[in-house]
Amino acid sequence: MDIKGVCYDVGRVYGYEVARVNAGRFGPPVFDPGTTRRELQIIRDDLRCNAVRFQGRDITRLMTAAADSA
Repeated sequence: MDIKGVCYDVGRVYGYEVARVNAGRFGPPVFDPGTTRRELQIIRDDLRCNAVRFQGRDITRLMTAAADSA
C-alpha cells in the first residue's frame, strides 16, 4: 500500500510568541472543530491522502482532530 500524507497543524506557538502568549498578550490561533473536519475531508477526498500526522501543543485540539480523522 502506498502512503500519501500531510502534516496537519492544530495550532502551534513558535519562538518569541510563547513568551507573549504566557504573558497573556494574545492567545493561540483559533481552533474550530468544524473547520478541522472540513479540512480533513478535503485532505482525504480532494488530495487523496491516506495518512495525516497531527502536530501541536494543545492535547484537546490534538484529540479532537484525531477523533475527526477516523
